[in-house]
Amino acid sequence: MKENSGRVVYPGEELAVEEEFEAGENVYSKDGKLFSMVLGKLNIDKEKRRISVRPLKTTRVAKVGDIVFGRVSLVYDNVIFVNLISVESKDNVAFPLAFGIINIRNVARTYIKNLKELFKVGDIVRARIIGIKPYSIELTTAEPSLGVVKAFCSNCRAPLKPFGQFLKCLVCNSTEKRKLAKLCAEVR
Repeated sequence: MKENSGRVVYPGEELAVEEEFEAGENVYSKDGKLFSMVLGKLNIDKEKRRISVRPLKTTRVAKVGDIVFGRVSLVYDNVIFVNLISVESKDNVAFPLAFGIINIRNVARTYIKNLKELFKVGDIVRARIIGIKPYSIELTTAEPSLGVVKAFCSNCRAPLKPFGQFLKCLVCNSTEKRKLAKLCAEVR
């Protein structure tokens, strides 16, 4: 663990292990490790052996029509699960711990046979909220400006770079395809 109190941490980032610290505000425990729940500044109280995160931005309830960013956590043939990170807004509001679902019919306006060809675990996506249910948020990437904004190599996890209609890994030279967000081609 990088013990830098005050450094910026991201949702889901591993902060420490339970043997070293107790989970404080905006920190959760899973499998003996402590993770950040929000985008914020790390606070380490060495005296009390407590670690917490102070949010950088306020959270707000999402609504239908909002554009959100999230990290793909699971990909099946016909559905994608996304851990939501933030709502796209002028002040880049952090998202309360939540997940979204993208059904195959909401990925694109064309026929898609298998989602595993267009999304991979770890990819960062830009999506629009089309429905809110008690335990999930329905998302779409069917608009040209929605889709993967940052992709990682399936083999070595290095960031992928655009190369024609495909993405290429400059580390292991593998070539992959994604459902890319058109406006974000320069971000990758």
